[in-house]
Amino acid sequence: MTNAVPKKKSTIYDIANETNLSIATVSRILNRKGSYSRRSAGIVMEAAKKLGYAPGNTAFAYEPGSSKTISLYFPKDAADFEHESYFAQFMLGASEEAISSDYGLLLCRCQKNTDSGNKPKVFFDPARFSALVVPYFPENIEIDVEAMLEMGIPVSYAGQRLSGDMYGNNIYGGYIHYKRDVLELLYSRGYRNILVFEMFHQVRNLSLIESFRRLLEEFRIEKGLTNDKCRLVIYDKAVPDHFQILLQSIMDSPNRPEVLFTDSVDVAVSAYNIIQKAGLNIPEDIGIISASHFEHSGKEFLPMLTTVWVNAREMGRRSIRLLVKRLQEEGEEVDRNVPYKICIRDSIGFKSPAPQPQK
Repeated sequence: MTNAVPKKKSTIYDIANETNLSIATVSRILNRKGSYSRRSAGIVMEAAKKLGYAPGNTAFAYEPGSSKTISLYFPKDAADFEHESYFAQFMLGASEEAISSDYGLLLCRCQKNTDSGNKPKVFFDPARFSALVVPYFPENIEIDVEAMLEMGIPVSYAGQRLSGDMYGNNIYGGYIHYKRDVLELLYSRGYRNILVFEMFHQVRNLSLIESFRRLLEEFRIEKGLTNDKCRLVIYDKAVPDHFQILLQSIMDSPNRPEVLFTDSVDVAVSAYNIIQKAGLNIPEDIGIISASHFEHSGKEFLPMLTTVWVNAREMGRRSIRLLVKRLQEEGEEVDRNVPYKICIRDSIGFKSPAPQPQK
């Protein structure tokens, strides 16, 4: 007599796949929490009936530790924008740590959520993966991540701690902190006309730019600088040569900055070309500093470029290490703050004489 194979119970993830809605939306509807449309509620309840879903099936469809694969979320358009080097370094570190921990690492891509204005959503299959790591938040997928954390799914993510994250599952590279440190460094060297470039892209979480805008405003007021002496300029990665057009226009204006702070080494290359073609010298006429994800990046420039090194590779390592410790429920807690380093080179100088040591 052949033993019957038990029928697999339907879970919240099956309903999300069936309805093409996010896990967060399905969770709100099934638990009758938060806001959702009547149409979405009808779709979810119909799918739940069809799949034979029973309350309580939101837990993992595997025994803890049975799966040895971690899913790494990769935004669909990541390779099309500035943080390409960040993702490359993050994934390198994550793969190194996964291998050393005897876990597999598998990339998963976002899918569009037609019920939420075609925004991306995360599908996580607990039958295939032990945990999820999110290197970067495009648009609003943090809603899905918070829902997963609430349901007890092991998730680690890069960036500042989410409001719904009770236990600290984030690995932070110091985005706001290093921005402030760079501004302080430039001010200490006598720069009083500072121009900061930040990229806009449709997959980027705009709250990052808004956080930096507020920081820049606080810095400007604290130092007594006028609006035109400490500026934030947003360039659109999707517009061809937008950065070059903006910088050329600014360089031709009467209010030429004393120093530029760019958000990537690739952008710094264009800035060097524009500055030098204008017959200006770096750093005598204008200084420049840039964010980088490689420690020695900037040495290939002439003069060598000053950078703030954000260690994305170590962020990837610690993200996996944190997840493995969560899964195994053992070991010391992971330090979630990855240190950054300002590598001072020849592209910035002193706009006023350096302070003389007191005798």
